[in-house]
Amino acid sequence: MTFHTLIERRPMRGAHAARQDAERALRNFNTQVTGPALHPKAWLARSGPTVRAVENEVDYVVTAEVPGYVPEDVEVFVEDGVLTVKGLRKAADWSDELSDEEKDAKSDRFERRIRFNAEIDEKAVGATCKHGLLTVTVPKVAEVKPEVRSIPVHTV
Repeated sequence: MTFHTLIERRPMRGAHAARQDAERALRNFNTQVTGPALHPKAWLARSGPTVRAVENEVDYVVTAEVPGYVPEDVEVFVEDGVLTVKGLRKAADWSDELSDEEKDAKSDRFERRIRFNAEIDEKAVGATCKHGLLTVTVPKVAEVKPEVRSIPVHTV
């Protein structure tokens, strides 16, 4: 089905009616293509937490708003210079006895991956979670500055 087939053609009705026809066609298109449960606004609400990364001189600070997530259900790990943050938020009536489809319907998952511009010290990465705010500190590798030595010149 193409978009132009959804708009009724009534040339004498005016601009207001044309706009209403276009809005109705767009609503019908969204409902037919994505379905009411997967409407774009519903997808945005389920797309996960807001994640921000700030670069300082010595490290990166990554924050993620994770209200309602239990700290045990949030994973943070670094592999090959990429920070990965995963989370699972379970509904109050979630249990292990539910089928996989019911578990998916009663849970909210997210995963974010961040690659950094500089080399990072993977062993020194730390994470804290307080009041629904996950803070991950990713230190940069200290640059090794070459040592400049003055060498005296002796005459022979």
